[in-house]
Amino acid sequence: MKRLLILGANGQLGSDLVRAIDDSNDFEAVPTTRAQFDAVQQSVDEVLPKLGECDVIINCISYHKTDECEDNASKCYEINGRFVGDLARYAKANDKTLVHISTDYVFDGHKDSPYVETDPTGPLNMYGISKLAGEFAVRQYAGQYYLLRVSSLFGVAGVSGKGGNFVETMIRMANENKPLKVVGDQKMAPTHTLGIAKAILQLIECDAPSGIYHCCNSGQCSWYEFAREIFSQCGIEADLTETTSDQFTTKAARPKYSVLDNNKLSQFYAMPPWKEALGEYLRLKGHVPNTVHR
Repeated sequence: MKRLLILGANGQLGSDLVRAIDDSNDFEAVPTTRAQFDAVQQSVDEVLPKLGECDVIINCISYHKTDECEDNASKCYEINGRFVGDLARYAKANDKTLVHISTDYVFDGHKDSPYVETDPTGPLNMYGISKLAGEFAVRQYAGQYYLLRVSSLFGVAGVSGKGGNFVETMIRMANENKPLKVVGDQKMAPTHTLGIAKAILQLIECDAPSGIYHCCNSGQCSWYEFAREIFSQCGIEADLTETTSDQFTTKAARPKYSVLDNNKLSQFYAMPPWKEALGEYLRLKGHVPNTVHR
């Protein structure tokens, strides 16, 4: 039975990894939180040997507050770049497989068809730049690795510091009868973190080749279309209108198009359509009832 060390185990993806491993007979989770390992203050070489034996290291630690990253470039690089390099070196030196999570924001959004793993990168913001630095470190220093680029995440645990996730924010604001203006000119692929967790386990179980994998739910939509589908599935009448990114300015620039092509991953694990994944999430959160089939 392989032991999987999960760094950032209480986050949105980390929590779903623990959930998926608990449902599996092939893996054992070694969950680790910031209380046990601070990626900025502590050394990889000092702390990781004390966390117990493992076969695979899964790094879910990330500084992901995109706008905040613009004013905190040093901290952003420390966590998303330098730390990842230390982790990659440690994994190779100790013969561990490394799973690292990157982002669709490594692309500039100038394409009009889904990005494949070999497309040129060109991040528009500090978050994307720092995550690309982490990618370079993994590719340069790790031995066996799976580098997963993910997109527009939503998971049961929510995201610390972001008020949950986009789904929860939309539902909360609609229930408070607040008018909602959501951008309709940024396209992405909303992705349930439980699906990413299952894909990671499948890559490990299949001993898939090292490399970059785009891991997102199938299909694409704008943030406005995503919000509209959330309300439709929940049966919520919301005061929702579409706006443009020019009218909804943010400190960090976002790509207009960051849809990822998951065909390479589908050789090992088929990610479901995003509407289906949203329905699964809404049932897990209790926003819609579970359907019992007889």
